[in-house]
Amino acid sequence: MAPKVACLLLATEKKIIIYSTYGHIAQTAEAEKAGIDKAGDSATIYQIPETLSAKVLQKKYAAPKPDYPIAMLWAKAALAGKYVGQFVSTVTPGGGQEVTVMNALSTYAFHGMILSRSDTPLPSRS
Repeated sequence: MAPKVACLLLATEKKIIIYSTYGHIAQTAEAEKAGIDKAGDSATIYQIPETLSAKVLQKKYAAPKPDYPIAMLWAKAALAGKYVGQFVSTVTPGGGQEVTVMNALSTYAFHGMILSRSDTPLPSRS
């Protein structure tokens, strides 16, 4: 089973951009958002537009899509210079999540995004 992908942009205006076939990434994004809110900040969850037909989604037993705004930020070059982190979800350990993260790096670089580890503090904004 292919891993599901989500990006968490870490900057002044936080955006959580997701694609979720079965709903697991949407649940994880909600937990990420709750943590950001609890820390005194705010974030908006966006979803990537669906490319599969309704027939294919039905055959995959896909969950209904959540009611998040559609993200087209890459089309506007709005991701350049933004910090990015990533979380993924698979059924089993070794289910592809490692390769998914590695393959996403070139996309981040192409869009001019700055990769940030979750355990590394962001640079001071002063």
